[in-house]
Amino acid sequence: MPRNKRPNRRQRRAARFDRRPPEGQPAASLPAPLSWKKRLFMAASRWKTRFRSWMHLNWEKTSPNKGGALTQVARFAGFAIIIGGWQLMATYYITGVIIAYCGFVLCLVECITESKLRGSPFLRSGAIAIVLIFASIFSFKVVFISAPLNFDSYAMRNGDYPSGTVIAGIPWNSHFTDLRVWVTNPTENDYDEVYLSVQPDRWNYKAAIVTENTGCQLNSLGGVSVLQASNIIGGATKVTGHREGDVFEAEDNSGDVFEHLITRGGYRLFCPKFPAHYAVQIVFALAAIDQKLESTISPAGRIANPKPGDWGISVAELKPIDKFDVLAARPSPSAVAITGRYKLGSKTYSISRTIKVADGN
Repeated sequence: MPRNKRPNRRQRRAARFDRRPPEGQPAASLPAPLSWKKRLFMAASRWKTRFRSWMHLNWEKTSPNKGGALTQVARFAGFAIIIGGWQLMATYYITGVIIAYCGFVLCLVECITESKLRGSPFLRSGAIAIVLIFASIFSFKVVFISAPLNFDSYAMRNGDYPSGTVIAGIPWNSHFTDLRVWVTNPTENDYDEVYLSVQPDRWNYKAAIVTENTGCQLNSLGGVSVLQASNIIGGATKVTGHREGDVFEAEDNSGDVFEHLITRGGYRLFCPKFPAHYAVQIVFALAAIDQKLESTISPAGRIANPKPGDWGISVAELKPIDKFDVLAARPSPSAVAITGRYKLGSKTYSISRTIKVADGN
């Protein structure tokens, strides 16, 4: 015998709301029509049941497992691990980030398995959403945040300054080329501990910070240097040299004072704070050594293939001349190498870039 088909939803609805009295039954015995509030409540109950089935959640009320003191402490282990990783990022950044993410994962596991949240999927979903929101904030505001530094450079290759011109404390000379380097923070964030080595591809006489009240320092990196001493007695003068950090110094047995004329090592810029939308301008007085004079310097102290830390010294004795007469015509720089690091919050950023020198005329 064939099985009767189950009535569909439309047929059930028609039978439910059909108020016509069956044949032979008086109309007075029928129930009163349902109000619109009752109908709305019944519809909401049906949709609630369907939603429960779709989510496959256990809606039965279960008694919470209180557990012991160790269980109560374990519920806050994820949060404690996040705080610990955050503190560790100041010294060991990568390790601290990994530990913090492990804390977020542990918080998610706790939200899913917590017995007090099993009976309320809305509370459990809300707790999971809160953990994911904080993990997203941590990711996009701390770990993956962009922190660029912009650099620009130009040189005054043509023209010259009048005699007696002083630029950022540097008395200018006709042998110098004016090179400017700009360091800019284009973001809305303040940087900390900015260390930058700025090295043009030509000899440096001096460099200085043009921007006022920056709180930054500019120090010479030394490297290959040309030193001069005046009022030399002459004759059998013994010259000795030594390193003072990154800078090379020299003295002789006549008591003459040697001063640095030009160097090849560039300068180091240090800024404890680098505010948002802030720029620092550096001026370099570039020079070139006379090739004929350089060929007369004794190569006895030069090192053919120097290694890091090696140094040598070559000495030449000249007739009394102006100290700038050993310089050649103004050089034309083409590039500036910039390396260093800086911090945004707990994260340290490294930079290594070579920028092209534009024409400032």
